[in-house]
Amino acid sequence: MVSDVLLGVVLQVGLPRGVDVLSVYTNRLARYESVAGATIAWQRPDESLDVQIDRLLRAAKEALVDTAPMDLRDLSAVRFGEARMVLLMRDSVCGVEGSIVGLSGNPRLGDLLRQGSGLIGALVAHAGSPADL
Repeated sequence: MVSDVLLGVVLQVGLPRGVDVLSVYTNRLARYESVAGATIAWQRPDESLDVQIDRLLRAAKEALVDTAPMDLRDLSAVRFGEARMVLLMRDSVCGVEGSIVGLSGNPRLGDLLRQGSGLIGALVAHAGSPADL
């Protein structure tokens, strides 16, 4: 039985030049690493992103039913056009991976991808849109 206590989420999206990674945790900290090499670490200096972070975490919790236990030692690199969603649970790691189009076709997984994309936009806007993102 998989624990229902979510601790965090890691979203990886394969782009033409590499992989973007968004990590979000229940303490409302977040980290975005762009394929260009820029990193935004949200240490929650204020509450301005709380609503978006909470939406993403809620979407992840709802998407849990569409994931399976995942062994992080056996993962291959995320390729262009693919995504991986990893849910960090209290007692296990669950996830799902596949084409972005296919994952987006699932209402719960598609919502998680959309929430991740929205949070990335908010993080970049908050950081002042660094040129190398």
